[in-house]
Amino acid sequence: MAHLERALASRDLRFAAALAEASSLYHAGEAGSLFEDHVLKIIREMLPSAYTARGLLLDGPREVQKQLDIGVFPGAVPPLVGQLNVGLLTAVGEVKTTLSEKESINETAGKLAAAAHARGLVRPVPFFVLAGKLTHRPNWLVGLVASMRRSEPAAVWPAAFSFDRDNAVSVLDSSAEAPMRAETGEGEVLDGLVTIDQSDLSPSAALYLWLWATIYSDDPAHGMDFRYMRDAVWELSGQGSGLTVRFRVGSA
Repeated sequence: MAHLERALASRDLRFAAALAEASSLYHAGEAGSLFEDHVLKIIREMLPSAYTARGLLLDGPREVQKQLDIGVFPGAVPPLVGQLNVGLLTAVGEVKTTLSEKESINETAGKLAAAAHARGLVRPVPFFVLAGKLTHRPNWLVGLVASMRRSEPAAVWPAAFSFDRDNAVSVLDSSAEAPMRAETGEGEVLDGLVTIDQSDLSPSAALYLWLWATIYSDDPAHGMDFRYMRDAVWELSGQGSGLTVRFRVGSA
């Protein structure tokens, strides 16, 4: 467990270094692309070998097609496939060097929801936002996740992770329908949005926790057993934060 904690702490430093390198570039588009590349590398290291992550095109009717910054999916999908339907995606992520507006995030959430409805998908699509910098206070980030939760309550499972040095925070959706259920150290079940400050659990650890919850809920579709990592992450989440997480199996 100590090894896992050290590894996640090093990821925090790498996220910070990636943001600093991207911020040194003058052109905003190049900075965004560089930060996104670094984020993808770090996220791939958080996944089991049977899964991978990369940018791709969301397949479907023209009105739902969307270039996705991050798609997490089983590694059995050939690399030459440049677009995937939402049913093959274990999780989807949007990366922002600086997060300052909600419109593009809500647009992506809406397209994911529409694609899920079009395919008759039963499980919600896990969708996370990762921000290097946050131009608003953490409550604004809570409002962003809440807006996705309200507008697409059954189709999207939202989360947000800010690695901003002054506003490092994670916002997770905990509910009976979601792949993850959270409890306090005293055993109180939390139903709604859970805000975790960096002093309780780092954004890297919270992101790792969230990714494994999505993978574990998708596990039956791929015949894999992740109980060991489920238990390891479960133990990690309860150490400093007082937050216990129970993973739900079979949402696919």
